Amino acid sequence: MEQILPILPESVVLPLCKPFSKAADSLLDLYGMTQNPSSPSQCVQCFFKLLHVSDSQSQIALQPLRSWIESNIEISIQAGDAPSGSFPVSLDQGDLEEFCHRAMERVRMDTMSHNRPIELTFRYKPSAA
Repeated sequence: MEQILPILPESVVLPLCKPFSKAADSLLDLYGMTQNPSSPSQCVQCFFKLLHVSDSQSQIALQPLRSWIESNIEISIQAGDAPSGSFPVSLDQGDLEEFCHRAMERVRMDTMSHNRPIELTFRYKPSAA
């Protein structure tokens, strides 16, 4: 059975157009996600690109996108060949690099599979699909 992926609602993206008019590439990517589901990592990346160019006023406009991401996307952990769980996305960091670093640190502290390679990937939560 094929999994139906969530589609980002236009109501989340359209209010971003005015405050982020100079970030057209990210807005177009997000708008594309309202038409077709795409990579959850692309959605997170767009959020951080917009956050990077935001001021205190436009950060308020990002809140619905942040809420949608945190409700629909998680980080999947795979240690070696075996799935090892997942954890929720929490967009409390200031940039994508810091976000990824903290996610890796969390897994390093929580995972006892030091001898196996660990892979982290963004995925849509099963309940969101």
